Amino acid sequence: MRKYYQLLLLIVSLLSLTLFLIYRHEYNRLHYVLEVFNFFGQPCNISELHTTENTVVQHDWGPTPLWYGSEDFYTYSGFWTKKSEAKVIAVHNKTKKNSRNCYLWYEDKNKPIIGKFRYSNIDDDNQKLFGVHYYYCNMNEYPHVPYAVSFNGKTKKENKLNKILLKHLSQKISFNVTMCVVPSPFFSKNEFVEFLSFHSLIGVDSYIFYSNNIPYRLQKIITNLSTKLGLKITFYPWNSVDIKDKFARQTIENDCELRALGDSKSIVTLSMDEYIVPSKFLTLNEVINYFNNQTGKITLPVQVFCIKIANHKKPIALQNLDVAYYNDNTVRQIIRNVEEQNVIKIGSANYQVASVHKYIYCTERSERNYPDKSIIKYSTDFVRSTLVQLNLHNQL
Repeated sequence: MRKYYQLLLLIVSLLSLTLFLIYRHEYNRLHYVLEVFNFFGQPCNISELHTTENTVVQHDWGPTPLWYGSEDFYTYSGFWTKKSEAKVIAVHNKTKKNSRNCYLWYEDKNKPIIGKFRYSNIDDDNQKLFGVHYYYCNMNEYPHVPYAVSFNGKTKKENKLNKILLKHLSQKISFNVTMCVVPSPFFSKNEFVEFLSFHSLIGVDSYIFYSNNIPYRLQKIITNLSTKLGLKITFYPWNSVDIKDKFARQTIENDCELRALGDSKSIVTLSMDEYIVPSKFLTLNEVINYFNNQTGKITLPVQVFCIKIANHKKPIALQNLDVAYYNDNTVRQIIRNVEEQNVIKIGSANYQVASVHKYIYCTERSERNYPDKSIIKYSTDFVRSTLVQLNLHNQL
């Protein structure tokens, strides 16, 4: 008789466990549906995001940056600085004499006015044939502000000048943190969604994506969702070819600093396989405030995580927790909008404060590995974030 009681107890236990798992599954589905209803309003029609013509108010980051080739140099983006001069990011051949004419364009003039040209190096690697530079152009004693600048060689005529439209520096801080994202060679929707979702969790409220492979359909959906997500998201085309691909990160870091620093308290440039993960704190703001107010730059160490598990039902960053030890001292920088830009203090965050987690498919095995589970504290909110859930249910 006792055996029958044990069998009955076992059956009841298995039945209870089965009912519990069914209930948990249905609860998670209901939780997701309620979150979507709460987010979009009822009734929910996500398909409208693909075709809607709603106009989203975009933040004015200035003219769209584009590469222009001319002779032995390329120009990317231009800015009108507080020193009343045009400042342009350029790439040129270091072996050739860098002698240029520069021209400033004014709204009240039909022809440009020749200015004074000078340049400075951004990178210090003399081994490279090409390098990233700043080109400057200014003119004394003219009361108006130019809207564009042009450059050419000393022997070239003025009739074929590429106009580089200038962004004037903003006087109003609109964002807490602006994150600029360098182009990826291969696009992954999962990577894009998870990158955006995680950094929104830690307090990044503004994004500029430089890319030539994010589908327009997805850009439109994310742009239409941006207001509900409480974010400002801008997509810039990256028309780089040939040599300029080598300077993508360096160019975008400098463009991001000049473009966003007047509009944001802090800026940072990452690729989509990199995550800023606070260890000691929960938000990026807390990490930044950990340093003195006069600290203009904060360096974060980079830790490499070799991707071994890639289950699409869970963010890759939550599945791969082992750091592959590479002693290359790579860092990423957070740049702050401090009052005294002439005296910039640099603060260094260690792994106990925050680090950048870089997730890659490794071709070589590291001799040393160690766990870093600092990202686990975000797991619940990360998995349940709106974009991750929409992507999981194939609605993006």
